[in-house]
Amino acid sequence: MDPRHSRRLRAGFAVTLGATAALATALPAYADYVDNDLRVEMPAHSVAAGSAGKPMTVDVVKSGSDAATNVVVTIDASGVDPAKAAVTFAGHAGCTVANLVETCHVDSYAKPGTDSYGLVVTPTAAATPGNAGPVVASVTSDTTDEYTGDNSGSFPVTVTDPGVDLVALAEPVASPIEPGHSRPLALAVANAGSTTVHGVSFTVDTRWSWASLAERYQECTTTGTATTCVLPDVDLGPDRVLAFVDDKGDSLLHLAADPHALGLAEEKGTFEVSPATGAAARSARGGRSLAARLAAPTRRVTPHTADRDPGDNTTTFAYRIADNPADVQVTVPSYRARVGDVVTVRATVTNAGPGDGRGFTVYADKPSGTTLVGTPTLAVGDHSEPYMCDPQGGTDGHDVRCFHDGEFLPTGTKGAVSGVLTFQLKVTSADLGTGRVTANDGAHDPDPKNNTAPVRIALESGSASPSASPTAAGGSGGGSGSLPVTGTRLGLIGGAGAALLVAGAAVLVLARRRARA
Repeated sequence: MDPRHSRRLRAGFAVTLGATAALATALPAYADYVDNDLRVEMPAHSVAAGSAGKPMTVDVVKSGSDAATNVVVTIDASGVDPAKAAVTFAGHAGCTVANLVETCHVDSYAKPGTDSYGLVVTPTAAATPGNAGPVVASVTSDTTDEYTGDNSGSFPVTVTDPGVDLVALAEPVASPIEPGHSRPLALAVANAGSTTVHGVSFTVDTRWSWASLAERYQECTTTGTATTCVLPDVDLGPDRVLAFVDDKGDSLLHLAADPHALGLAEEKGTFEVSPATGAAARSARGGRSLAARLAAPTRRVTPHTADRDPGDNTTTFAYRIADNPADVQVTVPSYRARVGDVVTVRATVTNAGPGDGRGFTVYADKPSGTTLVGTPTLAVGDHSEPYMCDPQGGTDGHDVRCFHDGEFLPTGTKGAVSGVLTFQLKVTSADLGTGRVTANDGAHDPDPKNNTAPVRIALESGSASPSASPTAAGGSGGGSGSLPVTGTRLGLIGGAGAALLVAGAAVLVLARRRARA
């Protein structure tokens, strides 16, 4: 859905809002099934008495892979008591307003996502705390909706006691982040209340281990994917915005991508704000002070720490990580054997980087003149289980197919593991051909040539004896011999005969940003 809405708070910090579409993986098509659902939400609908007005949004959320056509959105604010609050609409393209009812026509919502329709609620000077009446919203379309119970909603506008009302504001990261690099984060906190807050706390959660805040400020601590910063001496007055920028307008917060990060078509992080309680946290690593670098600090006043409407204290921001493929490599030693011998073949699968792998599938085709015997196994790290391999005969025309569904980190990095496919071949003929072992991770590979290694058995004279054991003679593929198997236990998917499903479409995850008038 096209971004539509951009509003400017009175402090002068502009935050662009709009709908960011997400591409959903298509579901199987059924003749009588339509994959479409529309719903309406209003994340925040409270305003502090004595405030200068608060931007709010009615959000239309589209899910499902089928397009919703001829969409009509209706937002009715006529039920709000004019003696308590005034409602104004942002005036979006395709919308008309009559008698405090906004009607919007959209040709199609083709993909999952969220569209936000902005309005501003301003309490009257005489308003007292309490219910000011509802905003009623609805959405319809010509496409079958699998659940219509959430196509409409009544959201009571509430006037709260005077006080602080913080609002989280965020913009998407403008372009993909190259692995090993960072890009600016556009984040801000607004006070839509009627009193000044003394001290602000915020948390940025990337929700993905490959992305994190680049800076290590004194006031911030990181746990997992979330970084929390406490700024107890920063004051934010009514109708003011605190942007996390310096005096030159440059962002003080940057989002960094791990050098081994997988490419992400789109992910969304969360940004949450609240009044600060207690002293600022001090990172064990020390570092610079964030508060000391912030532009335009506000005046000091008596502290007020209660937030009158925490419903809009959290928002999301979209970011992407540029493509960073894994180079899957296969090596297989060469072997010597006599007719009648059983040869144990060991093929090693490694990730040469730069990106982390998404697991892998490995296939083996036996040389002519041999017969597959026994049960193939795949060892990854310290695990070797037969259920990771399909029964003899496999699928896709291969003799062996095994899979690993879990982390597959580049060689040389912490936690890196290699996979070792083991299978046995009985030499049945002196006329031996060449087999092969191939592995892939279902994604783009920067060097597909080293994904395959030959399986060669050199014939020795004589016949097999009970004590005879074949020998490996040099390596083939990407190196010589088998690499050591190291690492830690990883989760494995099981089930006899389970098939690895390789996703062919990137999933774009919706990033919602709320319109602020």
